[in-house]
Order: sequence, then C-alpha cells, then structure tokens
Amino acid sequence: MLPFFYEVQNPNINNKKRGNIMKFNLFDKSNYFRGLLIVIRKNKTVTESASRTVKRIAAVLDFNQDFVDVSLKNLLVNEYIVEEPPKFSDCLIAEIFIKDAINLALSDGILSLLQIQWLMNTAQKNNLSKQWVFVEFEDFINSYISNLEMPFEIQKRKYKVVN
Repeated sequence: MLPFFYEVQNPNINNKKRGNIMKFNLFDKSNYFRGLLIVIRKNKTVTESASRTVKRIAAVLDFNQDFVDVSLKNLLVNEYIVEEPPKFSDCLIAEIFIKDAINLALSDGILSLLQIQWLMNTAQKNNLSKQWVFVEFEDFINSYISNLEMPFEIQKRKYKVVN
C-alpha cells in the first residue's frame, strides 16, 4: 500500500469480491470532506441531522472527531473553505461522493437549489452526466419513501369525526 493512500473498506461487500477496497489519496479524502461541508453550507444552516451524517462519513474516512466538530461549528463563517467543486482522481470516488452528498443534502429535509446546482457542477467536473445525478436523487428519494416507517402526524393524535 502506498503511504499516501487511505483504504476504505465497504463492510457490505464480501472481502473475496474484487473492488471491495477503494483507495483514496489524501487529496481525495480532503476533497470528500470539504465537499460534504460545502453541501451543508449551501443551505446556510448546520442542522443536527446534517452534522450527524457528516460525522458518520468522516469517521469512515478516519478524520479526527475534534477536527470534524470544529469544522462544523465554524462552517458558516469559515472564509477559507473554497467552494470550487472537487475533482476526484477516480470517477468511482466521484460517484460515491455524489451519492453520499445527496444523502447528506436530503438528511435534514431541506434541499436547496444551490445544493442541486453545486452537485451538478461537481458531476460535470468529474465527467458524470447531470442525468445520472437526477437518477441518483430520484433513487434516493424513492428508497427513502419506501423505507419510511414514521407515523403520519394524524396517527399521533387522538381525534374524532364530528358531523
């Protein structure tokens, strides 16, 4: 293994299958995290659900938890975060990033046009089609809806029908 690469193993893939370990160089790792922060910042607010999502992904990428906490705390005022869409070294990393970014963008129930535009620009910079991004949004939303088991608001309340 090269010293400047991080291996990220997907626990959902059998170890005997080819491609179970992706190699991220330091630049990819940094861009991945920075990109997630930008997705949050495009909403102009840092919600608890978005913070939780980023922390989970940052843990997979082996980022220091204190660094992540400070980054999230200062996100909206940090003028040094370059909002240029990242260019990843591998198209597969870009695809996975965009899927995670979609998950993050929708995690707080607030999806802004700025987030969509930025993800489209990221896809374009990584030679991914805008149509592919829309399909990923649609797939995520459909998957979320089909797995949604939360009760409706009316189910939480006592009521009676009055004639």
